[in-house]
Parts: sequence; C-alpha cells; structure tokens
Amino acid sequence: MPAIEVAKLLEREKEVEALSSLIESVKVTPGNLAVIEGPPGIGKTRLLREAQEKAIKSGYHALIGRGSPLERTLSWGIVRQLFEPQLMRRDSKERRRLLAGAAEGAEIALYNISPQVPAGGDFSILHGLYWLTINLSYDHPLILLIDDLQWADVASLRFLKYALHRLDQIPVFVICSVRSGSGDYQDGAGADILNAIVADCDQVLTPRPLSLNATRSLTEEFEAKEPADPSFIKACHDSTGGNPLLLNRLLPLAAEHLNFTAKNSHQILQIGPQAVARHVAAQLSRLPSSATALAQAVAIIGDEAPLSYAAELADLGMSKAASLVASLQGANILSSAGTGETTTLQYVHPLVQATVYKNMAADVRESGHIRAAELLSEGGASAEKAAAHLLSIPLRDNPDHFAILRLAAGEASRRGSPDAAYVYLRRLVEYSAPKIERLEILIQTGLTAVLVDMQAASQYLLQAISLSEDSVQRARIAEPLARVLYARGEANNAISVCLREMKSLGPSEDDLRRRLHAELLFLSHAYPGYRELAIDLTSQARTQEPLDSEGGWMLDRMLAAIGSWQGEDLSGAVVHAQRGLPHKTQLAEASSGEACMAGCVCLLAAERSEAAGIIEASLAEARHHGYASVVGAIHLVRALARLWAGDLSGAEVDTLEAKSHLHETGYYLFYLHAIAFHAVALAHQGRLNEADDILKIPSDLPKGKHQYWLYDARAQLRRAQGRYEEAAAAAREAGLIFSELGCNNPAYIPWRSELALCLQASGDIQEAHEYAIEELDLARKWGSPRALGRSLRVAGLVSEGSIGLPYLEESVKVLEHSEAKLEYARALVDLGAAVRRSNHKKAARIFLRQAADLARQCQAKPLEDAALIELKVSGARPKRSASTGMEALTPSESRIVQMVASGLTNREVAQSLFVTPKTVEVHLSNTYRKLGIASRRELRNVTGQPDSHCRT
Repeated sequence: MPAIEVAKLLEREKEVEALSSLIESVKVTPGNLAVIEGPPGIGKTRLLREAQEKAIKSGYHALIGRGSPLERTLSWGIVRQLFEPQLMRRDSKERRRLLAGAAEGAEIALYNISPQVPAGGDFSILHGLYWLTINLSYDHPLILLIDDLQWADVASLRFLKYALHRLDQIPVFVICSVRSGSGDYQDGAGADILNAIVADCDQVLTPRPLSLNATRSLTEEFEAKEPADPSFIKACHDSTGGNPLLLNRLLPLAAEHLNFTAKNSHQILQIGPQAVARHVAAQLSRLPSSATALAQAVAIIGDEAPLSYAAELADLGMSKAASLVASLQGANILSSAGTGETTTLQYVHPLVQATVYKNMAADVRESGHIRAAELLSEGGASAEKAAAHLLSIPLRDNPDHFAILRLAAGEASRRGSPDAAYVYLRRLVEYSAPKIERLEILIQTGLTAVLVDMQAASQYLLQAISLSEDSVQRARIAEPLARVLYARGEANNAISVCLREMKSLGPSEDDLRRRLHAELLFLSHAYPGYRELAIDLTSQARTQEPLDSEGGWMLDRMLAAIGSWQGEDLSGAVVHAQRGLPHKTQLAEASSGEACMAGCVCLLAAERSEAAGIIEASLAEARHHGYASVVGAIHLVRALARLWAGDLSGAEVDTLEAKSHLHETGYYLFYLHAIAFHAVALAHQGRLNEADDILKIPSDLPKGKHQYWLYDARAQLRRAQGRYEEAAAAAREAGLIFSELGCNNPAYIPWRSELALCLQASGDIQEAHEYAIEELDLARKWGSPRALGRSLRVAGLVSEGSIGLPYLEESVKVLEHSEAKLEYARALVDLGAAVRRSNHKKAARIFLRQAADLARQCQAKPLEDAALIELKVSGARPKRSASTGMEALTPSESRIVQMVASGLTNREVAQSLFVTPKTVEVHLSNTYRKLGIASRRELRNVTGQPDSHCRT
C-alpha cells in the first residue's frame, strides 16, 4: 500500500482516534466496517497505513488489498491480494487446515482450479472465502485494509458484501478507502454493491482539506532563510484547496524555483492545481528518456508490475531497467518491493500514475496495451490479465484479440466470476465473427447475463434466437429467454416465444417440447390475462403419458403445482409431484428451478413428509455447487415450510438469506415473496413495527403470483394491528388475484378465513360466516390438516353461540398430529377460551396450558400472551418463565443439540448450518440453561448418545 511520504500527518487526530477506537472495539463488538471517503490526494491511503500500524500493535494480522482501474475486471482480484499472501507463507499442512471443510470452496477463487460443476455459480466460493476468513481469525483478530475500493472487481465486492453481513460475531475489522462519488467508478451490479457496502458501514470518515494553519506548518519545511510571506502561504492553500498531496507536490517545486514572497503568490495560483503534473514532468525531465519509457511501461501494466515485464515492454535490458528504478524512486514517482528477479514496481499514488498515463500519446498507450497483452499471452500468464489490456483500448477486429478475450471469458466462468466473464463476452459480441461462432457468443453472453444483468440478458438471447436457423437450438434458447422475460414482467413476450418455438419442433423432440410446455404452464398461470390459454395447456398436459426425462419431470411438477393451486385433487397432485421430483436434490438445478419449487411447494401444501428431505438435500447441493440465486430460492421454499410449521425464528432466518441472495442476483419477483414471508414471521412474533417497515407492495407490478403473497401478508399484519378495514381490503385483493389465476386452495392463501376474521371484528357476522363456510368446503375438498384445521377454527370463531364449539373441537382433533404447530396452538387457545366461556374452567386450562407452551416454542408472543390471559381468567396462575427440558428448546436449539450430541464440534455444526461458531455457542449456552446441564457430555442424558460421541 504505497503512500507519498510526508513530513507530518496533520489535522487527522479525529480520524486516527476514531480508527483506534474501532480497532479496540472489535475485541468486544466484532465485525466493524469503516470507510474513509474523500477526493484523490486527501490522505485516505495514509490513514489506512496509520490504521494498519495501530492494528498490528494491538495483535491483529493485516490483510491488504488495493483496487486499480486496469484490474477491476479480473476475477477475485482484491480477494487474491488479501488471502494469497496469508496462504503462501504457511506450510502445506497449515494451508490444508485453513481450507478444510466449508472453506474448500475458496480454492476456486484463489487457485487455478476448475470446479467440477457447470460454470456460473458463486455461492460456494463466497461461503468458502467467508470460512477462510473465520479460520484465519481463530489465532489472531484480522484487519482487512482495502485501498481504492471504487476500483475493486465485482466478484470481490460480492464477497465483501456477503462477509460483512455475517462478520458480526468474529474478530474481523474491515477498513476501506473510496473516492468521493465512488459509485461513478462502477456500473451495473458493481455500483449497486459498492453503494450498499458504503451505506451499511459502521462509520464513514471524511478527511477535510488542510487548514491555512496546517498549510503554514508544511510550508515551514521548505522555507529558505526568510519565513514565507502570509499571502504566499494563502496562495498555496487556495490553489490546492488544502489537498495534502497537491501541497506536498507544490511546495518542493516552488522551493526550487521561487522565493516564498508576496510577489510570487500569483505564480503559485497558476501552478497549484497542476502541482502533481508539473512535479512529474519536472522530475522526468531531469532523467534520461529511458526512465520515462520505464515509467510509462509501469503506468500501462498497473500495480505490482514485475520489473522484468516492465523492462521488456519499455525495450530495456534488465540491468538497465534496474539501474533506473533508484532514480524513479528518488524522484518520488515509483516504489519497489522485492529484490532481483522478484522486484515489482508501482506508483507512489494513483494520481501520479494517472498523470503519466494521461500524458502519453494515444497511439503510444494503445500500442503499449497491445504489446502488454501479447507479452502476457506469450509468457503463459492468465488470459484475464491479457484481456484487461485489450479492454483498455478501442476495439480492433483482430482474431488474436478475439481468442484472448474468449479464453478470458471461459477462465472467469470457471473461477466462479460471471461478472468478469460478462465483461469479456460483451466485448466479444462487438467483434465480426462467422455466424456459427457469433451465435455461440450471443448464447453464452445471454446465459451469463442471466446471472449478473437480468435486464440485458433478453437482448442477447433474442439476437441469438433470431440468428439461429435450427429449431432445436431455438427451442433451447427459448427456455432461458422465457424465464428472463418473465422476471422482467414481459409475460406476453415470454409466452409468444415459447409457443412459437414449441410448435416448430419435430415429433422426435418430445422431451424438449415438454420442457417448453412446462414453461408455458408456469407463465400462463402466473398472470390473469392468460386464463384461457392456461386451461387449454393444462388439459393438453393431462392427456400425455408420463415421460421419464427432464421434460417429463418438469411437466409433472407443473401439473402437481396446478393441481394444488386449484385444490381439487390432493392425491393426484402428490402423484405428479413425486413423479416429477425423482431426485432429492432437484431443487438445486438452476435449469428448472421454478417448476421444481412449484412441485415441492405442492408437497408442502399437502403436508407430505418427503418435502423436508427434498429441501434440505437440494439446499446442500446448491450450496456445494454454488448457485447463489438457487440457494436464495431454496431458502425461500424452506422459509415457507417453516412458516407453515410454526418455526417463526427459522422462517425469519431463511427469509433474510433468501432476500440477500435474490436481491443481489436480480430475482426481484422471488424477492417479493421473501418480503411477504418475512413480514408474516415478524408479525406472528409480535414485532409489528418491524413487519410494517419491510412490507412494501410496489404499485407498478402487473398482477400475478408475486403479489398475492404480499397482500396476504399485509392482511395478516393489518389485522394484528387492529386496522380491520385495511386488513379486509388487502384480503379481498389477495383473493381477487388468486381467484383470477384459477386458484382456490386455502392451503396457499386462506384469504376467505382472513377476511372472515376482519369482518367479524368489524361486526359483520353474517358475511364473515359465509366466507368462513365457503373456505371450509374448499379445505375439506383438499384435505390437508393445516388448511382444514384453520378453516374449522375460523368457522368456529365466527359462528354464534355454542354452534361454533364443534368446529373448534374438530379443528384441534385435525391438527393434533400435524406439523403445523402454530396453527394447532391457535386452535387450542380458541377452543380453551370457548370452553372457559361455557363455564368449564378446569377443562379449559388443559387446552390453554398446552397452547401457551406451543406458542412459546414457536416464539409467537402475542398468541402466548392470549393463552396466558385466558388462563388467568380461568383461575389459573400461569408462570411466564420458560419451561425446562427438551420441549423448551426452540427449533434452532433442538437442531444444534442433536448435531452436537451426534459428535460434531462447534465449528462443524456452524459449517453445516451455515452460521458462525459464535451463533452455535450462544444456542448451546441457552440450551444448557434450559436443560439444567453444564457440559457437552451431559447431553447424553437427554439424547441417549454415548459419551464417546460428545467431542468438544
């Protein structure tokens, strides 16, 4: 991290004190991020160096990285700067330890290892790097120092954002410097991620320009015999704006040519803004032309330029170049590291490098980058490093350049950096290429854009489909194109593409035809305007014989989903789902994610036990293969499963994970589902203000499945807030959208019972009863316990007098052995209250105590409070203290207890559950308290595991 040497660190006491406090606080409150923001030359790098020195004195290990304009397209560039030195200085045994377990995924980013899965995923790499960070922090706290973050590559920015959301429990402190207006240095996803990182930081330090007094202090170091005139000092300050770098370049230049008198003030005003440029020009003019050539070569190559490489680019011999390094260092232009053949060069400040680079003639710069790319290719360097130079110049229709860029795109994809691959592919699209090769590039660019730039993906895939003359190839393009158009809200175009290409397929392409048929079923059921088409396509699909292929499975999954949405044939829908999900990891397949999820949710709505196994196996597979968007989607499905089961804290965790991955990858429709599920989980816990803050319903979205979940969540929240008219309106809107799509199953959206409760609260008992009975009929037709139990409960609540009691009793009976614990607790509360009102208080207490315990396990505080109030009214004296024993554990605590008792260490449990070791420690501490134990070995008394299984 080179810095221009200055005599003093002036007027930075406030910033240094803040950094010192943050460094010390990490030992108590881990996971801090500080950002130093300011214009070039304000002293950001110097403050980073100051932080580094203080952190090392406090026992930290420093990991250092620096962004640069040339290398911001390189895959994992900053990440490699941070971690490679840490691994290189360790022996092979220690490296294996650091990269063991979940950290193994980091190897793809750090080494030239081709993943054993299709290119494009990055989750396993991000999580692997995160665990590498954890492993490195076990011995010493870490400080990550990243200079010029505005020039970081997008993959490294993704890691930083991923890690920062999860570092709150490990001793890691991150300090980054960014230029003011840093978002302007990135575009697309890079700008969004960079802005999010800066917005989420704990503290932003903005060093101010130096004052006139500080300028006077600096001037004293360069004064001759006579003190500088005050007007001269003021001219120095005004002309540089108090910028430390400009002042430290201006003053030695002025001292060489001027007396510090008032009459020379006007010359300073002219020189000041160009102080760096003038200083560089003055210094280079004193050196031989070969020094300028070497400086220009380093400006082209970028940071940490090998001396041998710079010498060759400057057409200098190695010994000659080595002799010039000392002169350029003495001129405060370059700095060096290493010795002999390992010597590397870089500029003392990006502004100095930018000055040299800008002053080069355009043709010299262009030929320099071309020669640099050639040298790198000839020397066997990474294709990405060569491609970075080709991206720095105007396009030349050169086949060698085309080949380098294509290799770089493949290299970036294999390293799990689709962002970098996309940059190279976009340049490739601009080249003139034979039709077949151009078609391949367009398809590859479109598929890569799906991962990083959903808005642009359609234009490349549309170009590809119009260029192709092969019906099978067009149909294969149509599948991802339709998903992109759907994600963009262009249902009409998506359906048109699929219909056209499906009709063009020959009779031998049955599997591909079924794949498009399944896509059409999904699309036509997602929007109300295609109801007739949806009915026709569904009828056609149901007449086809099963096919044991991906297309056949996709069609079965969609038929399962449609059957469950309509709610008319549970057993038939389950058969289709089971046939369509022959492999437990199928949700992890990015190529058919929507249909897989729809089929799995059908099993959840039918309360089939195999759904949980499919979700867990698929999540493990997706994490291993690294598809971030698919990981987010599976978390979304698991959130829904946990929400329906009453595991509110687990559902909340899953929605947060889903929101993070889906938002970052541009899957905004699924992201809206996650918002809805998150709000419901919070509302049931009694955290109504938090739920209100996150529940937003965009008004510009077309009606579709992405909205009825939101309106359903809003209805539940507003009813919990006592805003019954708004709740009723939201329930009616959810029902309208749901019904327009041909969906009636209350296992998905119980809008009628929700509306009935709102109407009852508003005094409209008759209409409430009508809606409740209508939903009860639909729930009986579907037959799953959760939906039927809820409908029976609401029917009992809105029925007058003793008429409602049989409904409530049946509700409890139906739900007693169901996994829907929260719904069961509600039924017990309402039955207990009804029994208490009928003056059978002793019997009521049995239901109410059980309800309070279940609500407590679900962390549903409002429901627990309702049960406790009813208990008091019934004459009981309920205790608010948590129960002891296994039943008192939350679902998360229970999972961790079983894993620890089976013999896993805290670290192994954390890696398996994708949480931090500290989270495991906190859960175990709570568990010990609830179980009345003090050690891991005592877990055998409650789990039955032998002593030998309990490792520490």
